[in-house]
Amino acid sequence: MTKLFVAFLALLSPTFAWSEEFAIPGAGPTETVTRLLAEGFNARQNAHRVTVPKSAGTAGAVAAIEQNESVLARTHDRQDLEALAKRGLHFIPFGADAVVFIVGDRVAIQSFTTRQLADIFSGRVTDWRELGQPAGPIRVVYRESTASSLQVIRHHLEPFRTLVFASAGMQMHRDFEVLNMLERLGTGIGFAARSNLPTAKTAIHATALDGVEPTPENVASGRYRMTLRFGFLHKPPSLTAGARAFLAFVASSEGRAIIKQAGVVPLEHKK
Repeated sequence: MTKLFVAFLALLSPTFAWSEEFAIPGAGPTETVTRLLAEGFNARQNAHRVTVPKSAGTAGAVAAIEQNESVLARTHDRQDLEALAKRGLHFIPFGADAVVFIVGDRVAIQSFTTRQLADIFSGRVTDWRELGQPAGPIRVVYRESTASSLQVIRHHLEPFRTLVFASAGMQMHRDFEVLNMLERLGTGIGFAARSNLPTAKTAIHATALDGVEPTPENVASGRYRMTLRFGFLHKPPSLTAGARAFLAFVASSEGRAIIKQAGVVPLEHKK
């Protein structure tokens, strides 16, 4: 009887298997806020469990849904959203975040003009003393031409549309690679989604652009224009109970509070 009772207790134990467990792969800019949402969702209920793997890029998000490897994938504004919709992949936006220029912890500058940034990233300005700062080499860190953050910058900042990055610059392929490199360099400059900055271990910081701070308030009002919409890709017929429950959590007051806490502006969406 004792063994049967122990076995019965084991069935009631909180270590039982979840009814559904799934990962949300995809783009790097959305990683931090999606992970915070997953943690909040997992803590709120024990029927489903969501995990958020490291960035697989926007291409990885599309592949995960098209190949039925996941029921949800995280991504952001893409030029081909309409084309994806025609292929049965739908985008559910949940937040807007700023694309920001970031400097290492040895750089005190809090704001740049567009012209200063163009001079820096092209290699025309190579030392911080040229901008009135203590002497130190400017180490440029940039993204590949297909990166959404760079596309946003080129859309809004005319000099970057034809800019050739400094030959001594370093190209990274993920937001977190940019942050890690800026932490190592100290006097570097790069760009990434603002919500990923809290993951940095050193005091790298975002800067204002032409006097406009990249705050959530300025993103929401449109004053700060370099932004990305974050969202989830999915195939509506393939949404599982767990995925629907997660999307409902994201749209709830608790989910929106988490999005705000991450420094992202919550957006309304239809499930």
